[in-house]
Amino acid sequence: MEIWNSPYEGEDVREVHGIALPQDYIDFLRLHNGGEVNNLKRKPRPGVLKFPSWELVFFSMEDILGEEYYPIDDIWLSSRYSIGGTYQNLYTQTRTTRMGTDRHDAPHLYKLFFDTHVVIGYYAWWIREQYYRFDLIAIDKEGRYRVLRDGMAESVPKHRFGSTVTHKYGSYVTYNYCLYETPIGLLEFGVKNRQVSREELEELKAKYDKYIGPLHTGPVEWKYAHKQKEPDPWAGRTIDDVLAFFHNGKRNTH
Repeated sequence: MEIWNSPYEGEDVREVHGIALPQDYIDFLRLHNGGEVNNLKRKPRPGVLKFPSWELVFFSMEDILGEEYYPIDDIWLSSRYSIGGTYQNLYTQTRTTRMGTDRHDAPHLYKLFFDTHVVIGYYAWWIREQYYRFDLIAIDKEGRYRVLRDGMAESVPKHRFGSTVTHKYGSYVTYNYCLYETPIGLLEFGVKNRQVSREELEELKAKYDKYIGPLHTGPVEWKYAHKQKEPDPWAGRTIDDVLAFFHNGKRNTH
């Protein structure tokens, strides 16, 4: 089922927080100011609730400019599933998300992604009338359409620093401080997010009792979605590319 909004008739918007919008997307908004595609075959009867197993949602320009659509219950869209539960991470003796990130830092990493991409919608799976997971759909600084799967904004290399805790039965290390390698630099999140120099990183290694470095090396980049059997992250050039990525959908413009 396709449910498209009325055309966007507001002022001409060519960029959002410094990111230029592709002409294809501008044309799309002038035709459909957002909307939804799902796998419901027909509208449910009055009084009868029926949920799709998936839905593809495009935000309106008003939603994008206002950013009011992004947070859900004070949790950034797509971090909702990963920080919905708390995981006892025995490796670091801390409570983290399922991706091993401090659950309070995960929304900061998602916001960083939102600040460097224009998020135009999401793809969601439903299980038993509840959202199971999200994929963000975004435009990057090069004007490409990108898909970021749930949990991937927080899946960046981490530097963990620990302190030894001693008790009458022995001791253990709790990793109570963390820095994150992101595409825009080495960052600390907290009361005031800040960029950390490589010199300070070395000072911190000497200051703490224990240190765990990044588990993998290589270019620091967002973990964009990959097409099956393809080694490189998917990048689309048009809205129709996005629809084709999800279930080979095609936009009906009539």
